[in-house]
Amino acid sequence: MAAAMRLMRRVMQRVPRAFSVVILDSLYARAAVVKLLLKHHKDVIPVLKDERRDLLQDARGLFDVEPPKEFTRGRTHYQQWDIEGFTIWPQVGRPMRVVRSLETTTRRERKGKKWKTASTTRDWVWTTTVSHGQASTQAIVELGHARWRIENQGFNELCTFWHFDHVFRHNPNAILGLLLTLALAFNLFHAFWALNLKRQLRCRHTKIYWGHLLTASW
Repeated sequence: MAAAMRLMRRVMQRVPRAFSVVILDSLYARAAVVKLLLKHHKDVIPVLKDERRDLLQDARGLFDVEPPKEFTRGRTHYQQWDIEGFTIWPQVGRPMRVVRSLETTTRRERKGKKWKTASTTRDWVWTTTVSHGQASTQAIVELGHARWRIENQGFNELCTFWHFDHVFRHNPNAILGLLLTLALAFNLFHAFWALNLKRQLRCRHTKIYWGHLLTASW
């Protein structure tokens, strides 16, 4: 937590206009973190998980009596609640908004020689300082889920395909130089993939294909 607070202060001092919203894991759903970000004019979207929290208990009580907004997208059926004006977190110093998304995904699975239909339900709850006028319910849900891109497209892809977890040299300056070079190559490749290639080409071929193509052209 102490390291995270130092990092947030450093980033907000060096690149104050680089972002306006911070998406947080439930570990960082603390008043000190939220107040620090609000002090620097940043909004927050932390996950709410701890059932002992008064804010989550109050929100669940209202979810039981408020009808959800329901719709289906692809194989997933959504039930969403969005309630503003919670003042039960006084340490933050401002009302909070709570968004819940109950998502049931149906898939066909092959077990033995037979196909069976299985459903998986996930219950997501976020609290946020972003008002409904600034972002819709679906926008908050999508932002909340986008946090997983850090794990999947960041750490997982960097370690699996870019060897970001391997120490090629043990000199501190060499380690820093190699990591920064890998990070620069990673960002340039994704900028090329996302901004230069047409959507049809991105859907037709994997990133590994384009990586091999760029390697062969050298």
